[in-house]
Amino acid sequence: MQPSIVIRNLFASPRMRLLLAHLQFRFQQIRNSASNRKFRREHPGLSIPSDRDLFETFQVNYEKYFSDGALAATEIMEWYAPYRNAGKPIILDWGCGTGRVIRHIPQIVPEAVCHGCDSNKSRINWARQQINQVQFSTTEGWPLPYNNNQFNLIFGISVLTHTAAAEQMEYIRELHRILQPGGILILSTHGSNYTSRLSGRELETYLRGAYTRSYHEKGHRLICTYNHAAHFRQALATYFMIQEFYDGKSHPNKLGGQDLWIVQKAIADY
Repeated sequence: MQPSIVIRNLFASPRMRLLLAHLQFRFQQIRNSASNRKFRREHPGLSIPSDRDLFETFQVNYEKYFSDGALAATEIMEWYAPYRNAGKPIILDWGCGTGRVIRHIPQIVPEAVCHGCDSNKSRINWARQQINQVQFSTTEGWPLPYNNNQFNLIFGISVLTHTAAAEQMEYIRELHRILQPGGILILSTHGSNYTSRLSGRELETYLRGAYTRSYHEKGHRLICTYNHAAHFRQALATYFMIQEFYDGKSHPNKLGGQDLWIVQKAIADY
């Protein structure tokens, strides 16, 4: 067996992946320690999540947590703009973590009613205490704690990427239920830009639809799902009209290389 395959198999085990993630966490802490201390001094009144929560949901870089979150919020609202109807938008950040993105939307769209949800209770509790103008809820699988047809816009960035393929369609059905007719759903998936991370057998599974590198803790960053775009398109089309799709390899600046999906719930659904 080739050494590269041995190394790949070694680090494919959950225990080794957890160890590697811990080393990455410590490396990010050390690498960014000086700039993070400087950021805290320059922004003494700004609430910042714990380093561990930053690592689990983004990266341990305080300045990027805010600047990248603001940029993502701006881009999401720009993507939504062509489909926005008159009236006050009701928005859900599905899988919001510590509110990195949704916290900026009230400044961009002051009239918006903003919600965020996540399965991690401690992160939601932090967000509730530190972020104003957003209503936060914890989620435990499905059904999601929202009414039918409640939202004009739902976005889930880097959520399906850490959701087992076998569970993805349950969430898609739930997102369809809580989205208003004519509403927009924005999602990201790991697609062709990430296939170099897969072994031959994993790639074969991906080409048949999706491959999930599993982990025992639901929603953990070590769960990683790769969705073949053609298969995922067919699955989405059962519930939504696909308005825009951007392949991550061809459009690396959209979401850092993730595939971007902008889909709409048909008005005729209800």
